[in-house]
Amino acid sequence: MKVSFDFDGTLRNNKFLIEKAINLRNKGCETFIITSRRTAYLGSSISNDDVFEHAIQVGIPLDHVIFTEGCWKADTLERLQIDFHYDDNQYELEEYGNRGYKNTNIIIIER
Repeated sequence: MKVSFDFDGTLRNNKFLIEKAINLRNKGCETFIITSRRTAYLGSSISNDDVFEHAIQVGIPLDHVIFTEGCWKADTLERLQIDFHYDDNQYELEEYGNRGYKNTNIIIIER
């Protein structure tokens, strides 16, 4: 099973979801962080150190940290064949449905 987590407003500083991600990984699930953030480039003022630090804390492989560059996550979820995705953005769920995708169950986390 493949499970992904949005970062800002979802996995970031949420002890319940951090524990859930660790437990799922320990049970053999393939875990991902999929964020709408942009990739930090050398010389840019953007830093994603906090995303990578959380990935290391949870045990998510760094190559399973995906930046969608400000785009909707729907295509990424479908391409990676994610079974469950946790997000705080209702619009991500709506966009996924608008594209006709049905393979990922998106769980909305209330802030």
